[in-house]
Amino acid sequence: MTLCSSDRLTVRRMKLSDLDELYSLISNPEVMRYIEPPYSHAHTEKFLREAGLSEPPLIYAVDKKEGLQNNACTVSAESRFIGYVIYHSYNQDGIEIGWLLKPEEWHKGYAGELTGMLLDMAAGSAAYAVIECSPQQEITRRIALKSGFVYSGMTDGCEVFVKRFDGI
Repeated sequence: MTLCSSDRLTVRRMKLSDLDELYSLISNPEVMRYIEPPYSHAHTEKFLREAGLSEPPLIYAVDKKEGLQNNACTVSAESRFIGYVIYHSYNQDGIEIGWLLKPEEWHKGYAGELTGMLLDMAAGSAAYAVIECSPQQEITRRIALKSGFVYSGMTDGCEVFVKRFDGI
């Protein structure tokens, strides 16, 4: 099931068949540098079952659309797993958003694009959105501020950025 999509990306429900691609992502020390130690295959499977296949999910797969382009139309499209987004309830009225992408997909504007897509969804169902990140994650902080989030403080060693939808 597709949660949302853009011209370049699709956010969809995780599948058990995503296990190896997910493992390739979260076993990578570079990807996990500011998050936690890299995952083993068994830990990845547990994470997928508890966070991606749960009801409701806490994370969703991100697929990059690939295909032959003919002017503005995609003639033949395929997609490939490039990471996941965090999208779940936060406290009572909020939604936490975030993303983890494969290093070869960094610096292509995908994180900012995903942030916009997730904010559009959250604005219709929550009073605010939250991004939490390590103080060393300068790019995440920059994306949060550029997307209208405001620094709110620290929680459990993470910087917390909040974007309110209710005008307060």
